[in-house]
Amino acid sequence: MEPNSHHVQVQQSKQLLTTKLTQYRPRRIQRYKSVNVLILLWEDLEPEDAIISAQASDIKALFSEQFNYAIHTYEIPSQDSQSRLNLFVAQFVHCYGREDNLIIVYYGGHGYQPSKDDKSTYLWAATAKGGSPTVDWSLIQPQFMGAGCDVALFLDCCHAGQAARGQSPYSIELLAATVHDSWTPKGNRNWSSFTAVLIEQLGRMLDEDSRVSIFNLHRQMVRLTGDKKPLVKQPLYVCLSAASAPGTIQLSRLTAASPQDHNSSVGTTCGPGSYSDETSLQVLSLRLRLFKPLDLENAQSLLKWATRDSPSMLQDVEVVEHVIDQAKAASNLGQNLIRSDDGDDGRDNTKSGSLLPFLSQEGKARALQLLADLKESMRAPATTSSIGDLEAMQLISNLKERSNALVSFIDDCVASLNLETLGTWRHRLNRDTNKDLRDKITMRLTLLQENLASKESDLAIRVQFDDKPAPKQHLRLGKRQGTPVLVEYIYYDASDPLSSSRIREQVARISALQGEPKSVDFCCHHSIGFVHEDLHGPRFGIVYALPSIGGGSDDARQLSPPTQLSKVIGGKAKLVPLEVRYKLAEALCGALLSLHSVGWFHKAIRSDNVVLYTLNGIQDSEAKKTEERPCYDFSKPYLINFDCSRPEHAETYATVDFDSASNIYRHPERWGRSMRYERHHDLYSLGLLLLEIGSWKLLPSMDSEQKDFRTVSDPEKLRGFLLNKICVKLRHVTGSQFAEAVGFCLSRDRDRKREESWKFQEEGVRTLRIVSLGKVLTAQSRAISGMALSGSGGLSATKSSSPKLSRKQALSARTRGLFPSTQWARLCRWAACASGRHIN
Repeated sequence: MEPNSHHVQVQQSKQLLTTKLTQYRPRRIQRYKSVNVLILLWEDLEPEDAIISAQASDIKALFSEQFNYAIHTYEIPSQDSQSRLNLFVAQFVHCYGREDNLIIVYYGGHGYQPSKDDKSTYLWAATAKGGSPTVDWSLIQPQFMGAGCDVALFLDCCHAGQAARGQSPYSIELLAATVHDSWTPKGNRNWSSFTAVLIEQLGRMLDEDSRVSIFNLHRQMVRLTGDKKPLVKQPLYVCLSAASAPGTIQLSRLTAASPQDHNSSVGTTCGPGSYSDETSLQVLSLRLRLFKPLDLENAQSLLKWATRDSPSMLQDVEVVEHVIDQAKAASNLGQNLIRSDDGDDGRDNTKSGSLLPFLSQEGKARALQLLADLKESMRAPATTSSIGDLEAMQLISNLKERSNALVSFIDDCVASLNLETLGTWRHRLNRDTNKDLRDKITMRLTLLQENLASKESDLAIRVQFDDKPAPKQHLRLGKRQGTPVLVEYIYYDASDPLSSSRIREQVARISALQGEPKSVDFCCHHSIGFVHEDLHGPRFGIVYALPSIGGGSDDARQLSPPTQLSKVIGGKAKLVPLEVRYKLAEALCGALLSLHSVGWFHKAIRSDNVVLYTLNGIQDSEAKKTEERPCYDFSKPYLINFDCSRPEHAETYATVDFDSASNIYRHPERWGRSMRYERHHDLYSLGLLLLEIGSWKLLPSMDSEQKDFRTVSDPEKLRGFLLNKICVKLRHVTGSQFAEAVGFCLSRDRDRKREESWKFQEEGVRTLRIVSLGKVLTAQSRAISGMALSGSGGLSATKSSSPKLSRKQALSARTRGLFPSTQWARLCRWAACASGRHIN
């Protein structure tokens, strides 16, 4: 292998470890990204089984209210029971069976042991006497064994131990009311039911420790079994996993993890890595020696060892070496781009490639200060022999914070540069280490490029359609070379040559911009070209690749058109949990920040121009056929209907519009006017969109006179009404943090027209942080403590001059609390496993 190629492999492996460990950080506390509880009951219960239904309601309340898990109930029909349950479970597993998810299955009802003549090994029945209707659970359970995620089975029925068969590569744990050949009580004055004790113990253990392992839950329930104790029959615990040790599945209250929790460009505080509470920190040093050089293959094994296979006491694991490498790269980037080549401050030389000539005095001072702060952090002591472990962790925290701040500042200045400087920057930047910044520069260059319409032949493509075209059609599904695509139409007036040429240029620019590589934070479809049609009036259609279902693989593409957010708010999803709406709002705030970072204005932000796909690929029109409702993916909205003129000609080309239905979503300066579009116009529209999401009402319905604001002629009066009346009510619905973010977007307390791009972006980050902070609806039940896992010699092990850099990796980790002997033993076993022979 070439030396340079080996170096690239090492750097890519470090980046992979760092990225994945950061993404996994929230799940070290709650373990799972998503938890879905499936409650299975019989549709036609006998009157004497009313207690079963009541206990099912209690188990729903427990998991929903105390654990914050998503609840799904399926009543097994009496007709065609087996096939219909089998179909439902298949759809459920397809929708929610993803890695880092947990599925919990609860069954309350009757079970009986089949006779010797029956081919089945385990039957469920609607009645205590058995007989029809029945379900052969031994044919259903294998679907959960192959779900591709951890599964917990709670079975409260007689002979429940019959389900203890089969194995899976994931953690599958069964807690049954009794063994395979015994009965269990439903619950009466003399004996409690399995479900009643389960609910009581789950709630108690959650309150005491905030985390509940099913293994420990079983041990506690065993202690409650016997004469004069709640349980008359001893519950059965079985781990059905091929390689997992008992106690792998742990239940904790689920909190919505923000994408920005692991985004280096937003929020430079340490988050879970805050080291202010020195008394709670424990420090442990490990050095990992690899049998062979680090590459992408063994990095995956290390990653599994440091995440899913790590003991629950670990609060965080981090590649310290990569933090320092990133800080060095950020410092070099700042030195290269902020200062000119000859070492001066570049104040008068715009051709030097320096950022400073494009900044005000305040901006120059800020840039130089950020660079100086990072260099100061990098001059810290190099070994933990001269500083304490806690100080070393604080140094690492400072390096991350200051390098992120510098890179974010440079990102936010891209929109201020001229064409020549942008070209110089793209030439200087490393393709591997500065990919995001290079992508933004490429997008900015595309935005500034002249006469894109002349390249129409490169962007024009052909799409086949199965349906008939319709007038005023906005979104349409088609196929491009057999692959489903989405077409978004833009209409124009062919009789006006100027309008025709402008719209042609606009469509070419939108298509080119959305075809450039970009971060998912932009919330944009990927464009593959455009089409032109004369059906129902001349129109262009921008062609987008359809996203995958729920972020799945490429072969699981959406096959149905998305739904406009306005229609979802207007009735297709009447009740949406607050934390889900926070996710949606945060994604849209991040999208606007990303667009503005390259000087790309949307110019029509409103709920009509936000679309959602479904997690299960089911639309409303199909709901009756499948007996399942659409499950919208609120965490991944997509923006449509862009207006993309060049910044130098940033007036909106549309005819001046006096329609109140459109004007109420615009900034007051743009009511019935065509003028240069500014950043704060988008920010105002974003505030209105956040208002709709927070209150879950469309803006026209907020008119106290019930006239949809049609009679409003003064836009400032509308703004005042929204700030003084609606936002006050919003505090009650969403909390003060969210209402503050809306108020910030709608306010007129400062002149935002004169702000530089970096300054405006910092203000936008403030809005995003407010939404992120407001999302944390429940405090952690106990303090977070930590420790450091660094290479021998701490920071010294991360020096780039080390001759064995690729074979010795420094890790930083934090744990919860002190080390009792049992936890220490688990930590030693974890370290001894060493990710399957990769560590020496």
